Amino acid sequence: MTFVEANQLKKEEMWEVVGISASTHFRYLKKDPVLKAETVDRVRRMQRLHRQALGVFEDVEETNRWMATPKAYLQGQTPWLALATDEGAKRVEEMLYRAEYGMFG
Repeated sequence: MTFVEANQLKKEEMWEVVGISASTHFRYLKKDPVLKAETVDRVRRMQRLHRQALGVFEDVEETNRWMATPKAYLQGQTPWLALATDEGAKRVEEMLYRAEYGMFG
């Protein structure tokens, strides 16, 4: 099972977050890919923040639900899609920190 499947993430969302097109993704599947450093950084950021969310919510299903639900603080984006930018990732990280330490509002 892949990270995308395990976390109920749509492939299109994953492509947007890591900054690749569908055609690039399929090209990577056909041959041994050499990923750009920026793409690798985005994948690692995605994994790191998902692990952080899992630590906060302590349940895979609840974590996946939270990551897939639009948030007002993210201008109506889901946390998954917000990870496509540095600013969005910082906001997701801040939300998780606040949730972990009970700092709401």
